[in-house]
Amino acid sequence: MLRQKILLRKFLCMLVIACVCYTVNAQQNVTLSGSVVDSSNNSGLSGVSVTVKGKRTGTVTDANGNFKITAPQNSVLVVSSVNYKTREVQTGNDLSLTIVLAPSSSELNEVVVIGYGTRKKRDVIGSIATVNSKDIEKSTALSPELALQGQAAGVTVISGGGDPAARPTVRVRGVSSFNYADPLYVIDGIPIEEGGRGATVDATNDPTRRTPVNLLTIINPNDIESITVLKDASATAVYGVRGANGVILITTKSGKKGRVRVDVDGLYGSQKIPDTYSFLNTPQYVKFITDAYNAHPDPDGNGGTLTIGQAPSFGPVWDPSSPRYLGNSPTYDWQNAIINHNSKIQNYNVRVSGASDNTNYNVSAGYANNDGPFLGVNLERYSISTNVNSNIGKYIQTGMNVRLIQEKTLDESRGDATADLNIYKAAPWQAIYDANNPYGYAPLWTLNAPITPSTLNISPVWQSGLDQFVPVSN
Repeated sequence: MLRQKILLRKFLCMLVIACVCYTVNAQQNVTLSGSVVDSSNNSGLSGVSVTVKGKRTGTVTDANGNFKITAPQNSVLVVSSVNYKTREVQTGNDLSLTIVLAPSSSELNEVVVIGYGTRKKRDVIGSIATVNSKDIEKSTALSPELALQGQAAGVTVISGGGDPAARPTVRVRGVSSFNYADPLYVIDGIPIEEGGRGATVDATNDPTRRTPVNLLTIINPNDIESITVLKDASATAVYGVRGANGVILITTKSGKKGRVRVDVDGLYGSQKIPDTYSFLNTPQYVKFITDAYNAHPDPDGNGGTLTIGQAPSFGPVWDPSSPRYLGNSPTYDWQNAIINHNSKIQNYNVRVSGASDNTNYNVSAGYANNDGPFLGVNLERYSISTNVNSNIGKYIQTGMNVRLIQEKTLDESRGDATADLNIYKAAPWQAIYDANNPYGYAPLWTLNAPITPSTLNISPVWQSGLDQFVPVSN
């Protein structure tokens, strides 16, 4: 009986506490109503977001700009809308509010480059996207197109791979043609034309005019002030049919009025491949091939089957009883051999700029040396840029824009490469290095006599038959 009384008292106490908490909470929450209007004409704004700061409570204004929301007393309302400055309003005893929002004109007053000069954003009716120098400087690539990745809506930029000289794929609002899909590039008002600009290189009709090296690596991204993408017909009309796939305008830096400014920046880094393929070692590889053959052996012509050592396409190197058996050979990691474990990224720039009442100037010099993640891939570039503009009188302006570039590339897809990236598929028992070879590498070919000016008599270390896959060390 005593226990029941104690439980009853606890229950009553908890009930009283719950009622008090509910009453206090009910006293703290109030219903606020009001309207949100434009500061320029006091008209109601629809679709404005009204939320309680620090809470998940929120609402939007109706077609006339009116709203109603339940919020704690003395809370802060956050009022925001596109193209308007966000406001935070402190609530008090007044339950009816009139909130005034001012237009946000900073973006609309921003000056952008278009096909025939510059305009304020609010005066441009075409579809454009602009990336400024701050965003460009975040990219470590030697090509300015990669600065557009993820920065411009409707623009797709796909990297050409780890090669610093590789040509990225740039598409403005998709592909409009199978044979000609690249946008037109315009640097300081000068269109850049390049042969073979189709989606694929025509090796038959245009074999020499376009190389795998990206032409735009001649531009130092550190010299770029802004990149503007013209995306629709009205924005690209001034370029005619050349702008059918979009136009990318690159504007280089110029001096600004004030004291002479000297900018120095440097970048040094390294890159590595985060993950690699898992390959079979030599015993595993030999066992895999042997098991596959034993599952479907060659017939011997007498109703029986041949062992793998007797099969014409395999031979004694697959026979465990043969002294030429490959299963006991060491394993060589060809994948690791072609990876550049000391792949560096270097970029150094110096810029001097300034301007007076009638003249502005910008002089810059840069050096870049980037390796690829694999051996035999490198781009080294020296660049000097001079940009001088002067006003002569009220209506005449003269200028000089000079850009000198020396660029040296090493590309694995050409004959100057030291590594074939497909070599990672080599047999695991094939040696990589040979101390007896003057060049240090294990030979894949043997040179046979006679040798004539028109004939090079060579034999591969292994031929089409797997019985010729013999380690060089044997």
